[in-house]
Amino acid sequence: MAGGFSQGLVAEIRAPVAPEGPSDADTPDYSRGSGYLVGSGLVLTAAHVVFDDYGRKLPVVEVRGIVAGGWRKANVVWPSAYCRSKDGGDVADVALVRLEQDAGPAGEVTPVGWGRLTGQQSVKDCLLVGFPRLGRDEETLLRQPEQAEGTISPVGGSRGDQLYFQIDGPIPAWWPKPGSPWAGVSGAAVFAGGLLVGVVAKDHQEFGGGRLSATRISAIAGAGEFASLVSGTDRLELESVELAGLFDDPGQVRDRRSPTSLLRPGRTAVDFYGRDSWIVDLTGWCVKKSAPWAVRLITGPGGQGKTRLALKLCDDLSATEWVSGFLARSIVGGLLEKIADTDTSVLLVVDYAEARARHLSALFRVLHQRTPAKRVRILLLARSAHDEAEWWQWIRDELRDKLEGPLLPEPLSDLEPREHDRGSSYQRILTDLARAWSQVDTDADWTNLAASIATPAGLDDPRYTLALALHERAFTDLLQAGPNPITALPSTSENTDILLAHEGRYWAETSDVPPHHLSQKYTWKVRHQAVIAAALCGATSEDEAIATLGRLPLLKGQTPADLEMLAAWLRDLYPAPPDAYWGSLVPDRIAEHLIGQALRTRSDGGDPDLARALLGDATPRQLRDGLMILARASAHQPHLPALIANLIIVDEQVAPAVAQLHFTALATVLDAFPERLIALADAADTLITLAEIQAREAVKIRGDRATLEALARLLTSLSTRRSSLVQRQGPIAVDAAALHRELAAYQLTAGRETSWR
Repeated sequence: MAGGFSQGLVAEIRAPVAPEGPSDADTPDYSRGSGYLVGSGLVLTAAHVVFDDYGRKLPVVEVRGIVAGGWRKANVVWPSAYCRSKDGGDVADVALVRLEQDAGPAGEVTPVGWGRLTGQQSVKDCLLVGFPRLGRDEETLLRQPEQAEGTISPVGGSRGDQLYFQIDGPIPAWWPKPGSPWAGVSGAAVFAGGLLVGVVAKDHQEFGGGRLSATRISAIAGAGEFASLVSGTDRLELESVELAGLFDDPGQVRDRRSPTSLLRPGRTAVDFYGRDSWIVDLTGWCVKKSAPWAVRLITGPGGQGKTRLALKLCDDLSATEWVSGFLARSIVGGLLEKIADTDTSVLLVVDYAEARARHLSALFRVLHQRTPAKRVRILLLARSAHDEAEWWQWIRDELRDKLEGPLLPEPLSDLEPREHDRGSSYQRILTDLARAWSQVDTDADWTNLAASIATPAGLDDPRYTLALALHERAFTDLLQAGPNPITALPSTSENTDILLAHEGRYWAETSDVPPHHLSQKYTWKVRHQAVIAAALCGATSEDEAIATLGRLPLLKGQTPADLEMLAAWLRDLYPAPPDAYWGSLVPDRIAEHLIGQALRTRSDGGDPDLARALLGDATPRQLRDGLMILARASAHQPHLPALIANLIIVDEQVAPAVAQLHFTALATVLDAFPERLIALADAADTLITLAEIQAREAVKIRGDRATLEALARLLTSLSTRRSSLVQRQGPIAVDAAALHRELAAYQLTAGRETSWR
């Protein structure tokens, strides 16, 4: 989410008008109001402040800010005309004025978070700051800013485009009557939960001066010219106030000069294409008036296009007033419960659902216990969902008898299954990427370069059925045709390797940008390994980031201050999601390739000991996530299964740490293993054994019924997986039949009937 309310962005607005009859002594010839800086020199206010009664722009508009005093000229840039209705209600009483100089009244502008109210309960702790008559300085006759705090109720008044702000606290006893103390606050931005949700339009004196009405931002979000001015888009994206914090932002802007980030699904550099039938089907499922809530699961390998498909669906539904987005990685308590109270239909996308079983379990229980007010649709995305996976068994158990039908995995089809279609897709991708990259790099005419590139041979290779692979091929061809191609490349280089070489130039460029200046202290190899460390081991704090870098062999003996400098560079290189210190190279499959190539044997130019160094003394969360990343990467990095097995079973530094992981973490790592990969069978057996031992000990302690049921279910899943391993590689240490007998006893203890799949 963008920045919340900032006092330094509040502005006072005045516009000279010809006086008509008696008027207030301090404002005989001005239309006065308030405003808020929402862009470079762009101030949001109420339309009636800067238009006359005949719908004409007032010829002179002046603005002054709280911090930077002094009146400055401004011009009304939206709308072109404004007419008030005769019943006293204003139609879209919102306007934008632009200062005649670029700088805002308070300097730099924090990006505004735009929002809307979607719940059925009153929203407290809302605020606005404006320049009302109440704040007039009697000596200078200048108005001082006043902050009002209050509550917004979802129901009130007769107009759907209005919200009503009930001010906390009484009007001062010294205020003379009649006359509104809040005159001049029109145009003030109303904030709720840190999001800008409305623009003050009127003071309702019949409520004793304690109630203001404001035009909802949602009423103008679809006004193309307004949206273009404040966000550069055709439609303003609004977050739900009540559900803020529930969603991640896959479209979060990262550094624009990172080549790989251009291929990130949320960047949408390439126009959506080729999945129209999926969008029609998923949209129909969402809007179908059937069950109050429903779930679907789409599976496919990394780079297949699952996230891009879900983003397109979210965008389409958001344009029809749905609340839609991707479930955040960390969720504040109580947010899931608010979904049931939301008065707007909700689409919740859960990426990497295989690692979110506990969140999903809690969500399903909330929806089952409390029927949602409006439709709720949950779209799960996972790389696979096979019968042996504990998360998949867990989810199916949670959803049993809760849905209208069984939940079945739906593999996402290839984007271009027919070879003769890939040539035209290649050219479309090439054109879109050239247009996007030309906004980043001005060293070449990328559009003309793209037009000169012929469709290459070899697109019939099966690897190009993967959407990301075709995008990588087009982008690497474009970059290599530019003024700075990568020349020193091994003959075995893949498109991903070429793209990563261009990404390496981005690392080099940023390493010497103030305040970093890293090249004099750290070699390219050190910086390369630092990027790998950030990709393999996330960090939740600066201290954790410094400790992670300190485990790199090339950085042994570095001072915390030096490591802090390197950590800060990584943080700037790949900005972090809300719950982390640094981010990572994107898309995920490219990061997995980078890690995989770095962990090759030394004869192949890699250093497999790097994984041991980074994971050996890692925190439990880093160890779990690092093993999951390695497991996912092993699906397309064939040398990694042997390394993973060595870390889990043999390695003197990592294996003991793995043995100390909680059994739920062990199960999560196990679920990340590619389906039926024989090379990981021994590692899977070890994880199962460790999880079984812990789960059995937990059962002996005897918890509540829910705990016993969860443990029994986990043991059932582990048993099923072990049975599969027996079938694939012969007898193993633990007797699966004996485990079934133990499980039956555990289930009976928990008061459940024994039932085996």
